[in-house]
Amino acid sequence: MNTITLKGYVVGEAPIVNTTPSGATVVKFSLSVYDPFLKNKEDNTRKYVSFFNCENWPTDKIEGNVQKEIAKLTKGAYIAFDARPVQDRWEHEGQKRSNVKFIVEGFIEVLHHNPRPTQQQQPEQAPDGPPTFEDDIPF
Repeated sequence: MNTITLKGYVVGEAPIVNTTPSGATVVKFSLSVYDPFLKNKEDNTRKYVSFFNCENWPTDKIEGNVQKEIAKLTKGAYIAFDARPVQDRWEHEGQKRSNVKFIVEGFIEVLHHNPRPTQQQQPEQAPDGPPTFEDDIPF
């Protein structure tokens, strides 16, 4: 099985949470991933953003833990997780379609979150790339 690590910003107001007929929970959300090495064709800059559909199938039987995972997926949260790519295939009006989505493997880690500004606060400027972190571990 192939897995990759995705890091990016949660897009959208809230994830879509569905329960399957078998009782399993599936959480669908979108992730924007910044790639500083690809060029934007429109203005030839190095800033390029890709958007990916992701699904999380929490297997934890404790409902509170599932809700904690869902709560991490707020708009603007910079998250990281391991995922496996899956090709979704379907047919629409006689034409075959496909899309690659990513299935979350394990837990989602929140790396950074810019809370939404209140009416009194001014919105923060969007960063040019992922936030940087300093190690707190002295070695």
